[in-house]
Amino acid sequence: MDLLLKQKYKFGTMPNLSDHLGENILTNSESLCGISNADRKLNNGVAISSYFNPDDHTHVEIVKYNDESGAMGKLATLAVGEGKGIIRFLKWILTAIRHPIKFLKLTFTFKNWGKKSIIFLVMQSLDNSMRMIWSNRIFGGKMTIKNDKNSRVPAFISIGQDVMHRYAKKVNGIAQNAWPEILLDMPMTAHILGGCPMGKTDNEGVVDEFFEVHGYKNMYVLDGSIIPCNLGVNPSLSITALAEYAMAQISEKKGNTKKPLEELKIA
Repeated sequence: MDLLLKQKYKFGTMPNLSDHLGENILTNSESLCGISNADRKLNNGVAISSYFNPDDHTHVEIVKYNDESGAMGKLATLAVGEGKGIIRFLKWILTAIRHPIKFLKLTFTFKNWGKKSIIFLVMQSLDNSMRMIWSNRIFGGKMTIKNDKNSRVPAFISIGQDVMHRYAKKVNGIAQNAWPEILLDMPMTAHILGGCPMGKTDNEGVVDEFFEVHGYKNMYVLDGSIIPCNLGVNPSLSITALAEYAMAQISEKKGNTKKPLEELKIA
């Protein structure tokens, strides 16, 4: 999105890109929460090994980090309840006052953070989206993200918070939310999607049904920006499948003598 928006609006090198560029930005309707300072080791096994669905549209993945990892811990603080604007921030202040020991542990414990910590990646397939906009200014330009009025992306998912608190109680750990979600009411995501919607013409979308960019022949977009909806799960395999589909639609170059893999005879 950053690259294409700059080409269209900042440099003017691709002025024919659809005006729908930047629409339908998705986060997988995602929220990051977690546990730290547990009474036992939590990071056994591979990084992502299990998940479960607490309801029909929610998918919770358990994510682990190695003992030396600590960056995610610096993004987290004491978990607090729901609230818009300054309300949730005030709740956080009251929680820190009521639980000073927990607050200090989270603030100053970074060594071997991953050993007794775990992250819950809470994803939903619910319909919500944002929009990326490029604004030209006197001293350059800036890309901003705005919530769609009728489908705002949530920074608090109650069922995910319930999972976190129940898990924290079982392992005597400290429940955590991310700073941006509390202070800025801004959701965090590991799976930014959308921005290049599909349409029959450039009046309807950025790419066609084969993911070729309208107005720019032989230019394709084949990454997360072509995903049209919140999947509620990790999008990697979906992106791979769409890329393989798009490549299968491209005619072979004239004079090509290479055989496809399925036609090769193995002795």
